Amino acid sequence: MTGDPPAPASAGGPDVLVRPAVPADADAIGEVHVEGWRAAYRGQLPDVLLDGLSVEDRRSTWRRRLEPPTRSVVWVGMLGGRVVGFASTGPAADPDLDPTRVTELFALYLLPACWGQGVGFALHGAVLARARA
Repeated sequence: MTGDPPAPASAGGPDVLVRPAVPADADAIGEVHVEGWRAAYRGQLPDVLLDGLSVEDRRSTWRRRLEPPTRSVVWVGMLGGRVVGFASTGPAADPDLDPTRVTELFALYLLPACWGQGVGFALHGAVLARARA
C-alpha cells in the first residue's frame, strides 16, 4: 500500500477517532485482539483455546507487524483517547485478484465493552476510504 493514509476520521460519532496505527499502539491492539476474540468466538471455539490466548503474545506480534516496512495498513479506533478497536488491511492474497487493485480486510476487532458505540462503523469507513483511494 503506498501513499499517505487519509486524515483521522470520526464517522462513528463525535467521541470516535480513527487514525493509522503507530508502533506505540501495539500493546493496546494486542489487548483488543485477545479480548475481541474471546467475546466474539465464545461458544464457537473451545473455551480452552480462547482462555489460553496470550495478550503478551499478541502484543509482541503487533509490535513486529507495526514496524516498517509493512505492506499492511492498520487503523485504530479510539474513544476518550483510548485505543478500543483496530482494523488491519493489505493487498489481497487471493491469486485470482490483483493485489494492486484489491484490498483485503484481515481483521476488525473491538473491546466488547465498546460494541455498539460506532467504533466498528468508523473503522470500516476508514478501510473503505483507503481502499477506494
